[in-house]
Amino acid sequence: MNWEEIIKGRQRSLTRLMPVKDILVEMIRDNIEDYSPSFTLKDIINNLPELKRRLKEEAPKYNVSQIKIGQYITHRAEQNLRQSISSIIKNSDLPFNIKGGDVKVVTFVRNDGIEKARKLPRVLPLGKLLTEAIETYLPNLPDVFDNSDLRGDEFIKHFKDLCTNRYPNYKAHISRWFQNRAMNFITQFSKAYIISGELPVEITYKNVKGSSTLGQPVYRKTDLTKSNKVEKSKRSLARKLGFGKILVEAIETYLPNLPDTFSNLDLQHEDFHRHFKELILNYHSNDNGRISSWFNYKVEGFISQFTKRYIESSNLPINVTYRKRDTPIYTKTDIVKSDWRGILQKKSKARRKKGSKRAKKKKSKAKKDACYYKVRRRYKKWPSAYASGALVQCRKKGSKNWGNSKKK
Repeated sequence: MNWEEIIKGRQRSLTRLMPVKDILVEMIRDNIEDYSPSFTLKDIINNLPELKRRLKEEAPKYNVSQIKIGQYITHRAEQNLRQSISSIIKNSDLPFNIKGGDVKVVTFVRNDGIEKARKLPRVLPLGKLLTEAIETYLPNLPDVFDNSDLRGDEFIKHFKDLCTNRYPNYKAHISRWFQNRAMNFITQFSKAYIISGELPVEITYKNVKGSSTLGQPVYRKTDLTKSNKVEKSKRSLARKLGFGKILVEAIETYLPNLPDTFSNLDLQHEDFHRHFKELILNYHSNDNGRISSWFNYKVEGFISQFTKRYIESSNLPINVTYRKRDTPIYTKTDIVKSDWRGILQKKSKARRKKGSKRAKKKKSKAKKDACYYKVRRRYKKWPSAYASGALVQCRKKGSKNWGNSKKK
């Protein structure tokens, strides 16, 4: 080995040959219970023998000698920790907050995981897991239940076990999330995930006296189960039988009974449901059983999701506005959309005709005098910038004077 190779080998630090930072973070995460709620750099330096043992276990993967690891621990490890421990903990997912600007005085305070727990639903599909937990826990729930039953200890334990079994690497994060954020998550999103998960559950609302807003959701079990093959065919029943076009016809025929401004809540009444069902049965009388079971638990979600889309794509005399971001409001109009389209098409045709007439007039107004023919004979390229400039000069001087040489 040459002396140049020896110098190059010494210059290569262990942090470039091995992922020392990742191994350090794993060591802190595994021994997180041994640390006090607030600790300093000395507590991490005291665990250098543990770090040395982990580095030696990982050394064969990266072709690093045991001597190099020993030299790093004795000479460089403490200095590297003082320089980069704060950035390592900040960039990791460890539940620690850093206090103190100076390295000598810096302390690490254990965070209860509230900040990381808030971000956990972005990393893990907790909504789908909640839907699955409700579906598997339905036999243990009463026929009529609400969010308070889902916030019970037994359901929380069932939900937590499902999450930890599915994602064992996030066990610590999941436990912190269930301590701080699980209750609010269930109260806010259980209704939405029950609707999107197509669970066999009907949703109603408790009446609140003196307020026009909806009360707390109440869930009622239905006879259909999600594992039934017949029910799976009912999910695509609306596509097979064309319920969208029939919904447009139902709204059109039911418009005199609706107010001038209405929303999806006005279409959730029993009268409109009955009218909608009668129209469907007129077209598809052979599928009476499947249609009735579809109306038992699917019609509310269908109307709330697709009413706006079908109204906008149809020719109904209705304008769509928004009270909030996702709450459409429908307003009756006197003119049908098809008439508006015809009017707009007529206006666009008239504008095109006017534009073509103006262009013809401009072309006819172009002068073709003696200068025009004289300049055009002189220049091969026509039209061009030089030719147009010469045409302007010719008209200033006159056709007789332009182009004559000044030499006598």
